[in-house]
Amino acid sequence: MRLPSGVRKRGASLEKRFTVGGKQYSVSAKSITELIEKEVTRRAEIKSNLYSENKDVTLDEYFNEWISDKEKTVKHGTVTSYRMEYKHISLLLGDMKIRNIEVRHIKKMISTLQKQGASVIKCNKCLLVIRMILKSCMYERIINENPAQYVRRLKDDNVKKAVETIHRGLTEAEQETFIKAAKNNYYYELFAFLLLTGVRIGEAAALTWGDVDRFSNVIHINKTIYPKNGGGYVIQSPKTKSSKRDIPITDSIKGILQKAKEKAVIISGTENLPVDDRIFKTPFSNRVTSNQANFNIKKILKQIKGEGKHIEYFSVHALRDTFATRFIEQGGNPQTLKTLLGHSSLSMTMDLYSHVLPNTKQKEMENMRMIL
Repeated sequence: MRLPSGVRKRGASLEKRFTVGGKQYSVSAKSITELIEKEVTRRAEIKSNLYSENKDVTLDEYFNEWISDKEKTVKHGTVTSYRMEYKHISLLLGDMKIRNIEVRHIKKMISTLQKQGASVIKCNKCLLVIRMILKSCMYERIINENPAQYVRRLKDDNVKKAVETIHRGLTEAEQETFIKAAKNNYYYELFAFLLLTGVRIGEAAALTWGDVDRFSNVIHINKTIYPKNGGGYVIQSPKTKSSKRDIPITDSIKGILQKAKEKAVIISGTENLPVDDRIFKTPFSNRVTSNQANFNIKKILKQIKGEGKHIEYFSVHALRDTFATRFIEQGGNPQTLKTLLGHSSLSMTMDLYSHVLPNTKQKEMENMRMIL
């Protein structure tokens, strides 16, 4: 495609230079349409004296432009995450002019965050965000190089692996005890569904009766719920293409969906449930959140403890991990598991659940037949 006059490619982006009042300015974007929109906006800002020249722009000022662009190209949940990390960055570097930010300033920011009690994970997330912002500043020709690229990620040997914390599958005994106790909880059908399908809590909360395809005998996972910055929520397509997937309906899943439907009929007062009605809701017909799920898991675990048993606390995400753990333990194909979980790569699946494989090696070796 031939580029319009004044437009050139810079890496994966397009750049347009233009002159106003004898001064040269530039804008960058991913597409011609967006580039034109940004030029029009920039010209209006310059005319209204709202635009800070490159040499004067502060990190806070530039972030507002950067995050507005991100809102057009990435998922709402990702934008919310960027805003959360930037709050920490802003307190320490927000007032600085971008041209004055050096490697030592970023190192000091990380060091200050650590002294304030921020975790290694939090510090590294903040480093990632400021790297992206300053990389964009390079494309905008505000700076010639990115000082954040010279700051190394923190390493902490004491940080537990994901498989030891949030990615902890329940043992069979724990699973049996938990689901038995959960039968008296309002969210039993939700918990059982998560165990049977391995879907994420946001995906389950966004499911509607129209997503249950009886003809093809699958459940279409094609959207998820993201929390909005400042409160509320938004329903969007999943973060990655691989997250859009179909889950086969087994007899067990069919039974849980039937129980969920019976409960929905009682709450709504009608048997004619709309196809866009969500399958899993609160008793007040509101959306289900991970906080509500985790609160009820705590209640169930407290009940179990009162009966003289103990299960170490786990979050709702552990139900997804339990599904994956049982799948591998019972001889499931990792490639199939990757598809069911909506992972983008097999390596991601194996990194999270390879700890289960040693338990199946002996059984698989015994099942192997070799002619000698």
